[in-house]
Amino acid sequence: MPVTEPERQSAIKAVDLVVGYGSSIALAESTFEIPAGLITAVIGPNGSGKSTVLNAIAGLVDPLAGSMTIQD
Repeated sequence: MPVTEPERQSAIKAVDLVVGYGSSIALAESTFEIPAGLITAVIGPNGSGKSTVLNAIAGLVDPLAGSMTIQD
């Protein structure tokens, strides 16, 4: 019998998130969920918006559009 993982809640959920600085958009209309209780990696080429989206999650940069929910 296969072992199934329990369904996890999302720690962070973003819908159509747009993040950038001024008129420079680093992340355009991205939708993603980061599950609670798991290690998650953010990977991509230089300049693809990894640090900018992490700054938005940390509250250091305001999203330009879309929504982001962070569970306590």
